[in-house]
Amino acid sequence: MVTMKNSTNPLVLIVKDWIRYIPTSVIPAMLMLAASAIFTRMFPPHVYGLYSLAIAISIPVVNAFSQPLSQSVGRFYYEFASAEKLQLFQQTISTLLFRVTIVFLPIDILLGLWLLQSHRETPSMVWALMIFMVLRIITASLIPTILFSFQVRRYQIIVLVTAFLGTAVPLTFTMFFGYNISFLLWGNVVGILAFLPTIFWWSKIHLSWPTIKRSGEHILVLHRFLRYGLPFVPWFVSESMLSIGDRYILEWFHGPSSVAVYSVNYAVAQQAIGLLAGPFTTALGPRLVQQWSTNGSEATKTLLANITNIYFIIEGMIVGLLIVNGHSLMSILVGKQYVRGFIIIGPVAVGRAIWGSSMIGHKTMELTERSSLMMWDAGIAAVINIILNLWLVPHYSLMGASIAMIAGYCIYAIMVWYQSKEKLSWDISFGLVIRVILLTSLCVIIVNTINFEHGAILDLFVSTVSFIVLYGFGMATWIRPKWEELKSLFIP
Repeated sequence: MVTMKNSTNPLVLIVKDWIRYIPTSVIPAMLMLAASAIFTRMFPPHVYGLYSLAIAISIPVVNAFSQPLSQSVGRFYYEFASAEKLQLFQQTISTLLFRVTIVFLPIDILLGLWLLQSHRETPSMVWALMIFMVLRIITASLIPTILFSFQVRRYQIIVLVTAFLGTAVPLTFTMFFGYNISFLLWGNVVGILAFLPTIFWWSKIHLSWPTIKRSGEHILVLHRFLRYGLPFVPWFVSESMLSIGDRYILEWFHGPSSVAVYSVNYAVAQQAIGLLAGPFTTALGPRLVQQWSTNGSEATKTLLANITNIYFIIEGMIVGLLIVNGHSLMSILVGKQYVRGFIIIGPVAVGRAIWGSSMIGHKTMELTERSSLMMWDAGIAAVINIILNLWLVPHYSLMGASIAMIAGYCIYAIMVWYQSKEKLSWDISFGLVIRVILLTSLCVIIVNTINFEHGAILDLFVSTVSFIVLYGFGMATWIRPKWEELKSLFIP
């Protein structure tokens, strides 16, 4: 157990940062839900599916080109700041960002030309997608610098402003220029462009032709960053296939309408799971690197174990709430043509919760610079996920895709847990996990047994209150010993 005063207890600091980051999760999620409620009533599934596919195409491409930089920022920022070498750090990231952009531009053009040939009916969407991917690569590479330098207020502003513009500008375009699905993507492009200069300024990273003669130390740092960051390219491509590969297979077997229905329901579950877990893992990253650098492996191992326990307790409640409220929630939020996808809310919530736990666990490999092992784990999980999708989606459509997603995420989490034992172990309290699963299942069964049928809004309210009361009672009685142990970490 970490025995520090609360002012310096890393777990306390993480929780404080978590609370500060919650608005950056809740407000964008609310904006996303508002956008879904509006746009799914404007566009039928076969049209909205084109936008969903465009986003699905952008995710693996953006991740492949941005993550080597953003991961290097996360891993090395604190080290260079402690050594008072931030100028060298910023020069290195600037050089890498310039090179990444130059390498990507011809690839972007070739991809755009191919899409223009295969989707001649939506050229505006293709052009918007090409620009959108360039901008997302730049912003995804810059923002971690602000996050890991603990500029919490600026990070909050960036997330909130870009989320607002990403909803408000597309809505403005559709209101004034007509119901064109490409306006959703063009609105995102304009929103990013409007705030991009501020992001450059705050990150202290520039995108310009590198004219400064590089020192030997600069070259060594470049090579170190590349050795650490490049293995994340296949990892994030694999992660993208795990999270959105099912969209391609759904489109192949069932058309863009199924993609739209699946994407909208998936996004709601994903955002709900991320409401509290997202800020939690965001706050964890910088503090964990700091803990590793200052207090060593044993303290870091203990911190990870405690964080994992807290995560499972939180996500047990959120997963249960999504399962009991899936139909009511989607009936309120989206157009009638999309509600049939509520059956995947529960499976997606379970899968995303498992994935979130592995994001905590694989910090052990990031800290010990075993990113190449993570690449193999993600690749194996992605291949199995694709095989299961090809087997299940033709027969079970949306539900088949969600089951394949759970399997892929479980495989990755299990491999990370097993392989972490070699160096920095990811300790999981399986007794606590089993109790949380049983408690959540019992609460779901009890709430679902009660048939309310008083309208979607009232059902949502009654089911939510009932579940929270039952879950809270279970926490206070059945899981109380573990809860008391966790509470003692904050109040030694």
